[in-house]
Amino acid sequence: MQLRKDHEAALAAQDLNRPDAAAPARQQHADAVRPSGPGRHQVSDLSFKVAKRRTDAITFDLEGSAHVYSFVPPKQAAMILPMLDAESDLEAAKAAFEWLDTGLSQEDQDHLSGRLKDPKDDLDIDILEEVVSGLVERVSGRPTT
Repeated sequence: MQLRKDHEAALAAQDLNRPDAAAPARQQHADAVRPSGPGRHQVSDLSFKVAKRRTDAITFDLEGSAHVYSFVPPKQAAMILPMLDAESDLEAAKAAFEWLDTGLSQEDQDHLSGRLKDPKDDLDIDILEEVVSGLVERVSGRPTT
C-alpha cells in the first residue's frame, strides 16, 4: 500500500539520533537496565505504555427500529491491519464491516442484515460507515475526523 511505503520512506529519511528536547529523558531511560531473561539485560532507547483495551459493551440504535445493538469492541488491529494490506477501497470497507460484525452478537448481526436487505427500509451502507466511525471514536477515545 502506498501509505505504508510513504511512511517507511519518511522514517528512513529522518535522522533518528538528532539531539532534541527529549534527549535527556531518552538518555535517562537508556541508562535504566531491564532484565530480559535469565542473566541477561536489555537496554532500550524508548519505552511505551500499553493502555488497557476497552472491552465493555457499547450500545447504539439506528433510526427506524426500536432495536438496541450491543457492540463488544474487538481489537482495532483486527480492522486496521487488513486495511493496510487492502488493494482497494472495497477490501478496506470489508475489513471495517467484519470488525463491526465481530463485535455484534448473532442476533444483532441478523437484525442489521435484515434491515439492510429490506427494500422498504432506508438503512444503507452510508449509515453503517457512520456507525463504524462512531464506534472507532468511542473505542479509541479519539475523534476520527
